[in-house]
Amino acid sequence: MRRLKPRSRSEYSMRCHLTRVLVLLLVTRILGAQTPEPAVSAAENDAERIAREIEKQVAKLRGLEFLHPTQIGVHDREELRRFLVDEMSRELPKEALLDQQRAMILLGLLPEGTQLESLILDLLSEQVAGFYDPKKKALFLIELAEGDAAGEKLQRITMSHELVHALQDQHFDLEKLLAIEDDDDRVTAVKSVIEGDATLAMLLFEAKGLPVERGLTLLPTTLDGLKPMLAMAGGGGELGLPGGDALMSTPRVIADGLIFEYMAGAKFCIAN
Repeated sequence: MRRLKPRSRSEYSMRCHLTRVLVLLLVTRILGAQTPEPAVSAAENDAERIAREIEKQVAKLRGLEFLHPTQIGVHDREELRRFLVDEMSRELPKEALLDQQRAMILLGLLPEGTQLESLILDLLSEQVAGFYDPKKKALFLIELAEGDAAGEKLQRITMSHELVHALQDQHFDLEKLLAIEDDDDRVTAVKSVIEGDATLAMLLFEAKGLPVERGLTLLPTTLDGLKPMLAMAGGGGELGLPGGDALMSTPRVIADGLIFEYMAGAKFCIAN
């Protein structure tokens, strides 16, 4: 049986920002807590201006220059969900998704009665903070409530990751890299390099000089490995990190795929 891999070429960059938040949590716990930065005020939360600022930092971290500024857009969560529904229906036919759902339930990978489409849509639409769409060549951010300082901080972290995808796309053409048919192992390998590269740059962006390389060698690459580290760190929900509890309650067959591409991908990138 082939693993669940929704065939959207933009889906890889919408993979739950909750995983990125947990990566940051684990690295800072391993390396020692950082001094919190002052919250960005609502008046300063101008996505276009912030993107230009972060582009400069990302270009320096990656050693690649942006060929042109990244287009920025802002959506609310309802717009995001409609986008996800449209992508899934176009890239993964409903019958194919139901076939995978039935197979996973039969093999005990999903609980009886699980609606795979709803599970994926709910997880992504509730947790994603932003995503880069290689078809539209644009970074889309989720609209924040006024005065949401935590959301603004998370948005900056998200932008540091997604702008790496924009940089990758300008230099290497992400759609071409992901134009792979009927070879899920190869898809996973390519996505892991793409996500690992962006995750490593995001960690360097956020670490402010801390030895990220050491922390990455200690990061888990499965849900089972993540759980004890989260428990030691106080648990995702208790720390006020959005998505920690959601990831912990996600079926392992889904969660391990999310975790692997970011964490194992980052380890691979730093080793090469």
